[in-house]
Amino acid sequence: MDTPGKHTHQAGFGPDLFIFGPRSGHDQIIGFDPAEDAIQLRGVPGYPDHATVARRVWSTPHGLFVGLTDTDSIRLAGTRPGDLTADNLIVVAD
Repeated sequence: MDTPGKHTHQAGFGPDLFIFGPRSGHDQIIGFDPAEDAIQLRGVPGYPDHATVARRVWSTPHGLFVGLTDTDSIRLAGTRPGDLTADNLIVVAD
């Protein structure tokens, strides 16, 4: 579970679940494997479902960028467009 601030998270061996909520800050995930890892967004205002979040995903030279708010974003180092699906980018509207 992420906390406010700018953090770098490292995926480990096997499946990992990264949980982000409102005011989690500008974060980065290194080693994200879309075949086994997942990101869960919990109660982020304005993002009720995967389709809404998917419209806020951009490809950069360093991976994918998920821009949620002015103060919340996630960068996925080494991840390519099309890697994030409803199976590994899970939106939970609280």
